[in-house]
Amino acid sequence: MGSISQTWGTLGIPQKAVYGPKPPGAYFNADAYSAGDDTDKLLAAAAVASQSGGSVLLERVFTVDATILVNANFVYFVGPGGTRDFSDTASFPNSALTFPPLAGIVPSASFPAGSPLVQFGSTGNNFMIVGGGVKYLLLSGNPGTPGTSNGWLVGDLVQGNNIHDLRVLGNTLESATGRGVYGSCNIAGGQSNWDIARNLIRSLQDAAVYLDSGTETGNRVRRNFVSSVTNYGILDSGGNNFVDHNYIESVAASTGYASGTGIFKGSEFGLISANIVNGTEQHGIYCGVGHVPIVGNLVLAPNGNGYAQGSGIFLENAATGSVSGNDILDPNGKMTYGIYANLAAGGEVEAGANSIAGAVTAPIGWNGIGSFRAHNNPGYNPVGQVKAPGTAMPASGTAIAAVPYDSFITIANGADSLTAEVSGGTAISYTLAANATGTYFVPAGETLTPTYAGGAPTYAQQGL
Repeated sequence: MGSISQTWGTLGIPQKAVYGPKPPGAYFNADAYSAGDDTDKLLAAAAVASQSGGSVLLERVFTVDATILVNANFVYFVGPGGTRDFSDTASFPNSALTFPPLAGIVPSASFPAGSPLVQFGSTGNNFMIVGGGVKYLLLSGNPGTPGTSNGWLVGDLVQGNNIHDLRVLGNTLESATGRGVYGSCNIAGGQSNWDIARNLIRSLQDAAVYLDSGTETGNRVRRNFVSSVTNYGILDSGGNNFVDHNYIESVAASTGYASGTGIFKGSEFGLISANIVNGTEQHGIYCGVGHVPIVGNLVLAPNGNGYAQGSGIFLENAATGSVSGNDILDPNGKMTYGIYANLAAGGEVEAGANSIAGAVTAPIGWNGIGSFRAHNNPGYNPVGQVKAPGTAMPASGTAIAAVPYDSFITIANGADSLTAEVSGGTAISYTLAANATGTYFVPAGETLTPTYAGGAPTYAQQGL
């Protein structure tokens, strides 16, 4: 079994690629079932595999002049076999990164612009297919032939449409004007249980992975290395999907399009966890929906273009959920906020135990009618003095404004007794005697309302 070790990207993350015996199962050699050109060979072998059960084995690079379209169940295109993980320590320049098993699929000079290189299922179908995918292959839009934009494929590399159980595993996907992997579904119930894992996806003029509407319920994008893509690293517009343990670097914003975001979540439910996002031209992570925990990610050097609200993690449009245990750092002085919640349309967000450094405007910011609570975030909490001692108390019956962090309010009462009521979740009332001083805990997002007859009480507020 042969192996190579090499390091990816600006962080020097190690990657191990092992190439050896192909996985067990029935294999149909792509060269054995047609005397035609490479396109005919792949389609003929796929037809045999779909009828007999098994995988199409590629042992060289196939140059195709049309999309390899599969509308049958359980058809896999498989290279010599192998695994990838981020485990070794040998150094290898990212700009020269190559892989030895030159088995894969590339477009010919006559390949039609706008077509995907490989496609499973079709939105023109009125049925779902089950199973299929590509494993351990090179899918490159830059085979050194003319007829493509910048030498690249004009289109997507892999598409899945109306298919359950798609597998895109251990491949190198590179050099296209479209997406590395794109999925959409127009059949009720959506397409589910995709696994996009351990791929190197680089040099694209669009997102590395785009799960469009209908690509929902249990799809997972995990342990991929994404480098030098445009608009988004991973764009998830489906629901109940999981984006975890990916390394994403160098995400550019296209001309005239305010993007350049590492991970974009645009449909409710799911999880964004344990990713490294390093070097984006706008947000590191964006979530515009509810019920998506954002947990344990590392975001480095976001907002390279200096957008007004460019943040490590940006939330809006009635987002709900927790943002916890993330590390957000910008050594370049361009990140406006570490975490920003634009809750003008409502929502409820809790940010806790996030470590933030390098924000230009503030570590954490928020606005809108929604509820935002921040606690135990190093770099932001404790907030410290919010109102100095001697601040005039609001008029009787008028609440002291809520703040997005826990706080203590100390009241120095005047000549009349005073009642202080905490509300907004907690419901508790305190009575303070004339000329007395009392300190009260007010949870994040809640208010304290004083009621008094006179005496000019004052207060101070300390944010936790």
